[in-house]
Amino acid sequence: MLNLTYYYDQNSSRLEVSGLPDLSLDGNNQSIGIISSWKLNITGSIELEGKKEHLLDLMRTLYPYSQSYLLGARPTIGNSTSPVQIEHTDTGHKLTLRSSRIEYKPLVIYLDDAELVDLTTCLDKFKRDSRVKFDIKDFSYEHSTTDIFRKYELNPSKLLPSMLGITSLILISALFMFVPEKDTDLRIIEDNKFENIEKS
Repeated sequence: MLNLTYYYDQNSSRLEVSGLPDLSLDGNNQSIGIISSWKLNITGSIELEGKKEHLLDLMRTLYPYSQSYLLGARPTIGNSTSPVQIEHTDTGHKLTLRSSRIEYKPLVIYLDDAELVDLTTCLDKFKRDSRVKFDIKDFSYEHSTTDIFRKYELNPSKLLPSMLGITSLILISALFMFVPEKDTDLRIIEDNKFENIEKS
């Protein structure tokens, strides 16, 4: 049977997904209906690979973390027993991957902000690929990279400079309300001069 492999690249990340077509879905032999394996390359790290469930675990963890982080939170998704855990550190983002086999030690990868965005975008390209017929929306998250960045635009910390600018403009405008216009000053001076002349 035909084995299909598709690649998803985003700067520092590259995801390779292989699988078989499921002709019972739409009869298209160029669409992956059964994922057999995947590989993930992150610049500066070793190559990751695993089964379908491992990829889903990664997406389940990474999507809500990326959303929360871009909205200003510093969450920890997963725990010491989770297959995938990610948390914020002083130097970036600590991604921990744990094998179901106890003889393998957890693999730890440190990502900076740009690498986190690359990895999330890379997974998002896979999620949105119409050639993949496998239902990957079978878990709780419904956030895509587009949704994340749309919400990021509404981040109050990002709007703060604009809010300060508007507030400053209002304050300056209010101050000018208490400053007499130049024409008014000249009129008062002229009137005072006229009064002084009459008195003299």
